[in-house]
Amino acid sequence: MAASPQTTWLADHKTAVQWGVVLFGGLVLVAWNNPTAGVVLIDAILIAIAAMSAYPLTEARFREIVREVAERRAGGWGDA
Repeated sequence: MAASPQTTWLADHKTAVQWGVVLFGGLVLVAWNNPTAGVVLIDAILIAIAAMSAYPLTEARFREIVREVAERRAGGWGDA
């Protein structure tokens, strides 16, 4: 299947588009006069999805983070 110019552009600018969605969602919450609970909930969900897709936390990355934290605790990192 050949990629279209639109999907190629989107793939090339994925991070910028995701941050644009996050900023737009934040702007909606700031600019909307008295948003209902449903609007806030839907907007928060959309912002979370965009942010999570910008920085996906794979299982391998999660294990790496846990290992780094364990090493820091064992080594006394940050102790005064």
